[in-house]
Amino acid sequence: MGDGAQEPDQKELVQDEVPQASGENIGGMKMHDHNIVDVKHISGYLLLLTFDDGSVKVFDFEPELWGESMEPIKNIEAFSQVTIDHGALRWPTYDIDFCPDSLYEGAVPLKRVVEAWKGAA
Repeated sequence: MGDGAQEPDQKELVQDEVPQASGENIGGMKMHDHNIVDVKHISGYLLLLTFDDGSVKVFDFEPELWGESMEPIKNIEAFSQVTIDHGALRWPTYDIDFCPDSLYEGAVPLKRVVEAWKGAA
């Protein structure tokens, strides 16, 4: 490059190691602040998520399932086949996953769900 700009070092462009678990550093950046350690399908598009900090939360995916890429998991049976991959939710058959940090922030703590349910009874 003759304009004074330097080409990036090849080491900067290639990752030699793929992280084996969420939370590992990649180039000095942590993958996720929160990792999902357990997931249970409750009903419809509701999932009960347990995070690595011990918090248990409920996330309603119905508002997230828009667009052509989400069509495969709009079927409840397919949706319920959710798994955990490197601390994130994943539907491997359909190559769909969700960032655990976004889910952590958007989910409702189970305690609040139970309190609301008791209040409505």
